[in-house]
Amino acid sequence: MPAGPVERVLLGDPLRVRQILMNLVGNAVKFTEQGEVVVKADIQSVEADGAIVRLSVADTGIGMDAAAVGKIFEPFAQADETTTRRFGGTGLGLAICRELADLMAGRITVESQPQIGSTFHLSLPLKLGAALEPEPAAGLAGAARAYSRVVHRSPNLSRDMRRRSASRCWRTTPISTTQTSSWSTRAVIRTL
Repeated sequence: MPAGPVERVLLGDPLRVRQILMNLVGNAVKFTEQGEVVVKADIQSVEADGAIVRLSVADTGIGMDAAAVGKIFEPFAQADETTTRRFGGTGLGLAICRELADLMAGRITVESQPQIGSTFHLSLPLKLGAALEPEPAAGLAGAARAYSRVVHRSPNLSRDMRRRSASRCWRTTPISTTQTSSWSTRAVIRTL
């Protein structure tokens, strides 16, 4: 039986990537009163020594018109004056995100429609590192374990997470939304 594709480590600046993602996810949560925030990571292309990774943060929040999109990455820019009064902020977060993306030879863009939502895309060139060791087929007996808590209210996300978790031999424990009423609906994945 032929072996599957070899998974490789991608090398980049995790602190800068984390800062960009935290800002994008924080904004998405802040501007989404109802609906969902979705974070995706895709490989756009692979070369001999690197790959282009595209990270996307999509929300079903208030969105922006074309004029706001045109200036949103400028320092101290906000979608409009009412946004500043209603949601706060300095207008520096996205300008810093663009600067960090530029420092990593990447690019950040946005697609948005008022009252529909926004999707921010971060494309980064990353170097290829060593091959990953294959994961064991079943169980993690004796191995260190990492735990994550994901709080959401999306049936589509629940199905997708259960499917992905099962394919990696991860154990998941669904909790009904009535059990999460004391948790913030603005929770983000956190690995302990």
